[in-house]
Amino acid sequence: MKYRRIIVFALLVIMLVGTGNAVAADNQPFDFSFTDLTTTKYTTTGTKTDSDQNWYISIDELYWPTLTVTTISSTNIFGTRARKATDGGEASSYYLFTGLGTGMKRAYFITVTSGQSFYMAAKKDSTSASSTKLIVSGRFCP
Repeated sequence: MKYRRIIVFALLVIMLVGTGNAVAADNQPFDFSFTDLTTTKYTTTGTKTDSDQNWYISIDELYWPTLTVTTISSTNIFGTRARKATDGGEASSYYLFTGLGTGMKRAYFITVTSGQSFYMAAKKDSTSASSTKLIVSGRFCP
């Protein structure tokens, strides 16, 4: 048990040190658990620190609150989009994710500038064939 904690701690340190894709970015962590196809959850609001016309998402292997493995898969699909913090309006298309990844780039469909604020809206997508709870953890970078 002691070795397991050491390994988990070492992996946490490696992941925190190795996840610097966006320089001076306002990363918003998320830890979501979905049991149905209708519930939508949201990250906290983050502010753009550049005029890059993309947002980024990282999906981790571990769900941090309980240190359980993320259940995202080709049949347990995570759907998400960026939204404007000012009015909740859509800022990007709806994207589907079926696996892990770091710094995955997705385009805004509006023109964005530094200083604007966004959040990520997410859900278990309706095309998910799995009835297993979707557990997903990661970071949203506007």
